[in-house]
Amino acid sequence: MMTGSRVIWLAAVASIALGACGQSGASSGGSSTSTAVHSVATQTDVSARASATSASSATSATNADGTVTDSDGFVRFPGEPTRPDQEHYYVIEDICGQFTKPFMEQLSGKTFKSVEPATSSTTYACTYYTATEAADGRDAFILLVLDYLNAERQKAGQQVLGRTVSTNASIPMDNFVATQENGTINSIFFVLGPDKFLSLDRSSTSVLSDADLLALAVKLGTKIGDFK
Repeated sequence: MMTGSRVIWLAAVASIALGACGQSGASSGGSSTSTAVHSVATQTDVSARASATSASSATSATNADGTVTDSDGFVRFPGEPTRPDQEHYYVIEDICGQFTKPFMEQLSGKTFKSVEPATSSTTYACTYYTATEAADGRDAFILLVLDYLNAERQKAGQQVLGRTVSTNASIPMDNFVATQENGTINSIFFVLGPDKFLSLDRSSTSVLSDADLLALAVKLGTKIGDFK
């Protein structure tokens, strides 16, 4: 069950799924929009991605440490000598430092009262607590988690838990969506490589409906579609 102080799973558990009860709070309220409704890609998606990339590049600022901060608050980290592909930016372990509070507020349309990184040194996550409580009175939040795990095994693990796994064509990068038996989206995964992915989650559908969660995923995919 996802609560205001969500327990971040260890790698052994994460290789199977976000957790068997990951969205039980979501099951009890909000929209249950099917992923299929949003799975039609259009030329507009491609054009929007290109326009967004061009706009952010035109107004970005290079920092003293070599990072680049876009006008929307997103921070780009260039390839490093230890990484095999120097032509791409990377999603890094400091999720809160890269997917900053202003950036996530702009993309989600939410105001966050606090942004907190994972407390474990081996877990790469950021929790964005909204300014309002969820319908059940608990803290409401959006969660981003970076895992260095096999994406195909993660898909299989989600299916073992009874979830439907599908690709959403409106998200402009390699992805898969895990949907619960009741039709509610559990998590959305952005595949950055065979053994690296970023996942998007929320405390319940009272924070983001399925439609809003997918809309946020499309914006995130547009931003990091070329990242590794």
